[in-house]
Amino acid sequence: GANIGLASCDTDLDPLNGCFSSDTFSTPTADCSGIPGGSLELDECGECGGSGIADGACDCDGNVDLGCGCGEAGPSGCDNACGSTLENDECGVCGGDDTSCADCAGVPNGPNTEDNCGVCDDDASNDCVQDCAGIWGGSAYEDDCGICDDDTENDNADMDCAGMCFGDAELDDCGVCEGENADMDCTGECFGTAEIDECGVCGGPGYFECGDGSLVCSEEECPVGLDYCLELHSGANLVSFHALLEDASITNMMSSIEGNATGVIGEGVAANYNETLGWMGSLNTISPKSGYWIKVNESDQLCLEGAIPTDPTIVYELHSGTNLISFPAEGAVAIPDALPDDVEPFITGIIGEGVAANNNPSLGWMGSLSALSGGKGYWMITTQAISFSFDTSTMSRIRKEDQVILTAPDGLELYQSTHQAFYFIEDIMVEGEPIQRGDWVMAYHENTLVGAREWNGNFTDIPAMGFDGSVETIDYCNNQAALTLRVVKKDTPDISYYVVETLPKWEEMGMQTLPSLSAKMLPSESILVSAYPNPFNPVTSIQFGIGEEGMVNIAVYDISGRLIDNLTNQTYLPGYHSVQWNADNVASGIYFLTIRTNGVSKIQKLILMK
Repeated sequence: GANIGLASCDTDLDPLNGCFSSDTFSTPTADCSGIPGGSLELDECGECGGSGIADGACDCDGNVDLGCGCGEAGPSGCDNACGSTLENDECGVCGGDDTSCADCAGVPNGPNTEDNCGVCDDDASNDCVQDCAGIWGGSAYEDDCGICDDDTENDNADMDCAGMCFGDAELDDCGVCEGENADMDCTGECFGTAEIDECGVCGGPGYFECGDGSLVCSEEECPVGLDYCLELHSGANLVSFHALLEDASITNMMSSIEGNATGVIGEGVAANYNETLGWMGSLNTISPKSGYWIKVNESDQLCLEGAIPTDPTIVYELHSGTNLISFPAEGAVAIPDALPDDVEPFITGIIGEGVAANNNPSLGWMGSLSALSGGKGYWMITTQAISFSFDTSTMSRIRKEDQVILTAPDGLELYQSTHQAFYFIEDIMVEGEPIQRGDWVMAYHENTLVGAREWNGNFTDIPAMGFDGSVETIDYCNNQAALTLRVVKKDTPDISYYVVETLPKWEEMGMQTLPSLSAKMLPSESILVSAYPNPFNPVTSIQFGIGEEGMVNIAVYDISGRLIDNLTNQTYLPGYHSVQWNADNVASGIYFLTIRTNGVSKIQKLILMK
């Protein structure tokens, strides 16, 4: 037999059909696993019976080749190259430096743009534009006449003063376009006020009014001295002198009315005329600053010839209180215009002859006296000492129709007294209806008419005369006298309406301001009585009206009939009156007021509540 190995004769290694005895056996060569005759071999990775490098692998460790060598990392970076670390920049460029898409400010993909003037920003509204000369960002501009340049000093240089481009209008010497110097006054001053006056003088004062009213071009042309007269009515006249005789003694000044004049009264001085001795008293010389009461028996004229006019700028020195002063010029000036603003607040009132004006802090000057006039005297009432000159710049001629005088309705007598008081009344309701202009308001002391005024609107001043020692005023008011007011309507002059309210007592030179009053006809009953307030504590006012003159008794009793107080027992005139009961020393309770007159009595219950 052949020298074979077991494997060659017994391929299935089955002992039943193995080698024959005739076969000879040699020792087989062991394979890589040590099995004799085995078939295992070492693969390329040195593994016995191994399969070698796996498919797709590039070495025995299982590494793969990704294109950059076995076991090496594959391509990388934005360029997909072996070992690359490049990245895309902000512009999407691989390995770029962000500049390819940067805006003018260097911001990648930024919003900034560079305008024609090289300014880089993202605000399109400020992009430069071409000026009128075509220069981007230039400062040249067109003026209103279409001229392009950047010189502001010659803007609209081709426009005339009328606003017309290339026009020929020009400014005159006063800067007025085409004005032809019409705004230049006679002195050559632009917009000046100088004018050629009536005498042909540039900037001149015009005519000078002489004391006699004549007009001349210079004071030297005036007649020497002033001739004028003051009209005097019988009785007391409140006057002043705006021109004095060189000899201003009372004898010389009053010579034209000597024998008719009975006296002259100034502030704190007086003179009385005696047919034998002439003028006597403390008043010797007439002053241009003072006012005077002149009393004459009959109407007359006080005339002066060749009088020297008073300087209208004369200075008045007034003390606190009442001052009897003059007005230093021939014309008339409204009170607010005549008084300097710095002294006007310290003047509370001005009283003339039968007229007055009250300086109300809220309403200003009110009353029938509206202007100060030459020839008139005035009582000026001040709260402190003042010094001033009148402002006569708005002076006008005196018109008699503008002057208010003391008068009374037809058929009634009223005398001007040197002692006066005034009641400024806001309004009067006559039987519930407002008083009308032209209605008369009359003041009575007892049954004597002492003052009257036609109603002329709110705060009409009602005069009330006092006793000044003359026979004509013997029944007029003394200090603290009681007054009553009556209203006579112009449409019904035969009917009198009596003011119900009680007036403040009369005082010489007094000026009272009263609110709205009420007036009624005389009561049809013999007695009309009311008390207010009621109940009261501790004072109540009892108002009563009687239709005819008579003795009136008013008394208060308690509930037991005991007399508590007797309020009045005297004669009263027809009309409305009032008394007060002060129950300060009486206990609270119910009391009975009785009023008796002319055989008639009334009872009013009063309730005192403390």
